[in-house]
Amino acid sequence: QTTIMIKSGKIKWFVGDSQHNVNELIALGANKKCCNVIPPFNSLQDFENISTTPKIKKMLIEFNFVNILFVGRIVPNKGHIHLIRTLSRYIYNYGINVRLHLVGDVNPKLSKYYQLLENEIKNNCLSNLIKFHHKVDLKTLYTFYKYSTVFLILSEHEGFCVPIMEAQYFHLPIIAWNQCAVGETLGNGQLLFDKCNYDTFAIAIHRLITDMKLKTKLAQNGLKNLKQYDNSKTIKKTLMLIDS
Repeated sequence: QTTIMIKSGKIKWFVGDSQHNVNELIALGANKKCCNVIPPFNSLQDFENISTTPKIKKMLIEFNFVNILFVGRIVPNKGHIHLIRTLSRYIYNYGINVRLHLVGDVNPKLSKYYQLLENEIKNNCLSNLIKFHHKVDLKTLYTFYKYSTVFLILSEHEGFCVPIMEAQYFHLPIIAWNQCAVGETLGNGQLLFDKCNYDTFAIAIHRLITDMKLKTKLAQNGLKNLKQYDNSKTIKKTLMLIDS
């Protein structure tokens, strides 16, 4: 997302929510000296004092599945096709004790894309292992973050990625494809891959299941990264820009 501040009929400042978006503005001709990065305000405090959804919790923990989570709208840039193919490779190498949970709304205008995903699932015989969850409430979203095994993000484009912040808030280890602002949002010391290789992603998932030391380290690094997105810091940056 980008904000343009105008003073006396002229563009005074460009504000992007990530360096990636600011770089795109500069490439389009914006003056670098007039560009600033201010992350979006977050609503992580909404997860405080929330109870779980018993039905979802039971589904996630009852059979001790490896629960892979992704949160994002069902649209092409979110890379759902890559998630499905990664699951296929994971099953080929490690068995079917796994579930992929895709949390996010479907755009009615993208019914052909949704059907493409359904066909991919069917062709790979994954219908029983992939669950779509549309229009979830906050309690349900809280439960998915709290009891999933790993957060897998293979988006082809993210200008900023709020679900990464949410996953880190819940100490959930993340495996990510380094596209656009994904790596920037994710921070240092994370499992970030430059190439989209389904076998590599599958191996990384298995590694996190078997290596608790690595899993803990990723969670700790995630919490450190989250500090830069504290709303008090964002307010300070915003006010400093306005005062200037």
